[in-house]
Amino acid sequence: MVTTYVAIVATSLILMTGLVVDGGAKIATYVEASQLADGAARAAAQAVSEADLYRNGSVRVDAAGATARARQFAARSNHRGAIYRVAAQGNTVTVTVRLRMTAKMLPGMTGWVYATESATALRGVETGR
Repeated sequence: MVTTYVAIVATSLILMTGLVVDGGAKIATYVEASQLADGAARAAAQAVSEADLYRNGSVRVDAAGATARARQFAARSNHRGAIYRVAAQGNTVTVTVRLRMTAKMLPGMTGWVYATESATALRGVETGR
């Protein structure tokens, strides 16, 4: 009877520990993906089309340059291949990051974590109006 009780309690404690460890890792992965997407979007927003800027003074993000800058930022952050999508339209660029969290204690708790952030490139000084 005591053996059964100990087995049940030990199994419950291992399960709870797994939930804490893997749940914390999943939350940390969400935070990391969000921070990576923020930084990559800021880096990508710096890829302004110089031809449009010099020709008519308009700020337009160069899609190819934005993608290259976002991927370079991710590579420097040790997340090569984490950039899922870069979409540039006008002076806005959106970077989607995909990071994978691997469970340490609970093998059934795996999956992809997604974070989407956007950055806007502005010409001049923002007045706050």
